[in-house]
Amino acid sequence: MAKNEEYLKLLNEQKPKATGSVALKELHSFVAQVATYVGEPARCDLLLGGLVSYGQEYRAVLSFPLLNYSQTLFRAYISLDNQAITFHPTGGKIEPNITDLRERLLEMLRLPALIETLQYIKDKAETFRKTGHVS
Repeated sequence: MAKNEEYLKLLNEQKPKATGSVALKELHSFVAQVATYVGEPARCDLLLGGLVSYGQEYRAVLSFPLLNYSQTLFRAYISLDNQAITFHPTGGKIEPNITDLRERLLEMLRLPALIETLQYIKDKAETFRKTGHVS
């Protein structure tokens, strides 16, 4: 093997760990339910972010392309050892258990500003589905 291919060889030999798989499933469930609530053509997606000191970043992003609208609802950082989840905007580390994560997500959904935003986007999506316009 040529020396310049040793990186490729090592990459092909690596097996990914199931880091954060339970938490990740919960985050996917959250964005899927928000997407269902607001309805097409609005979207809510879980996007992979950067690898930082907190861990692997995941961003829940609400978007409505017809309005050129996009908002990050939260960032969750799952530590590489799966020992903690750092959650923003509410801040602080939480244990990597499903109960704490669900409570943090529910807490966020109780924020009045977020409720207003989701309702606004939902109304615009419903208007578009009925009329073909977002005005």
